[in-house]
Amino acid sequence: MRLYLLLLSLFFPLMAHAQAVIRDAEIESVVKDLAKPIFKVAGLNPNNVSVFIYQSEEPNAFVPEGKTMFISTGLLSYSDKPETLAGVIAHEVGHITSGHVHARKGELENLRKKALLSSVIGALAGLATKSPEVFLGTSAAGSEASLRQFLHFTRGQESSADQAALKYLEKLGISNHGLIEFLDELKTEERINSDNSTNYLRSHPVNQERINAIKEFNRNHSNSGGFDNNSYEKFRRIIAKVRAYTLSPRMVINLYNHDTSTAGIYAMAIANMRIPNQTQALALTDKLIHKEPNNPYFREIKAQTFLEMKRVNESVEEFKKAYSLLPKNPLMKFQLAAVLNLTKRETQKSIALLEEAVSAEPDFPSNWHQLGVAYGIVGDSTNSNLALAQSAVLREDAKMAKRMLLIAEKDVLESKNQRTILRYKDIKQAVLELEEKPAND
Repeated sequence: MRLYLLLLSLFFPLMAHAQAVIRDAEIESVVKDLAKPIFKVAGLNPNNVSVFIYQSEEPNAFVPEGKTMFISTGLLSYSDKPETLAGVIAHEVGHITSGHVHARKGELENLRKKALLSSVIGALAGLATKSPEVFLGTSAAGSEASLRQFLHFTRGQESSADQAALKYLEKLGISNHGLIEFLDELKTEERINSDNSTNYLRSHPVNQERINAIKEFNRNHSNSGGFDNNSYEKFRRIIAKVRAYTLSPRMVINLYNHDTSTAGIYAMAIANMRIPNQTQALALTDKLIHKEPNNPYFREIKAQTFLEMKRVNESVEEFKKAYSLLPKNPLMKFQLAAVLNLTKRETQKSIALLEEAVSAEPDFPSNWHQLGVAYGIVGDSTNSNLALAQSAVLREDAKMAKRMLLIAEKDVLESKNQRTILRYKDIKQAVLELEEKPAND
């Protein structure tokens, strides 16, 4: 495996897995900044709703339960302007505030009667442990049809969510033309390819009445306004980034070869890194950094390119610069720590960064796994095994978690470190709870 692919599996795992939650500080920041005002105007606390980006070429978004929203890379790649994504998010929020998501609890008994409960419960297990990685991993392994049935909304519910979305967008001064265009495109696809429609169409039925209702709303309400130039620029960059990582490098080059904008250069730099044409990737990245020397995300690309070239020392320095420009971001801490783990240098710094990362984001298995690796490098087998056990718990791998606990048990019990003992007890309790869960046969 090339070194940059190893990093992508750590930081942007869509290259390594068919369907996975992706972690990217820039993409997460822009999407969450776009979603927060919608949550607020709908009466939801933005801090209580988690938004996750997952890898899928299909444009899709769904809310499996009221505090979690998933958005596909396909939807981001489809969205040429932020109004489109804002419209889809507002629609999903409309399902939450209209009580449609809460009403699903009553559907579990029907699924049980149809012998579909196990796969749905398996998919939702990740949300019970607050691990989005587990949710998508289990749902992909389970019955797609039963999960889709669980996520399905009626046409009446879709219309209700549309009306709620239109009100939210109007209050925020955001045009709903992006939502109309998205629905029109889906309607066209449904007509042309009705036997093989997308997951979004299967769970969110589109008909002409829905589109007409939105147009009727616009006859009596203002439908102008949008985002400022800065927001548009940030959005263009993350769309270019998603496309650069999810499409083939050659396709990306065809799309952006003559695009001299910052977003275009950004996409070309990533595509050349992936080919790999590192010399050209570095030249393009340096061009970006010259324009914006304090942009942490451009430093990330340069660091990954250096790592691909096996210029490890320069890679570490660029990751340090990226972290210094965004020091409070847990993912930036994770990235720097992970590359330090690869080099097996400055491991105490890596441990400190990862302890902060797991404190800020305790529900991601990858954070705990890297912490286990770091402790292992310095020979602290007790804390290494405990961190690896916690990672296994979040993946719902009770067997592996129990194995790690058993290895660490003697040293933990002899330890006088109360923090270590408490961590051991918490993980042991979590393992017991996992083992007590009924098997989803």
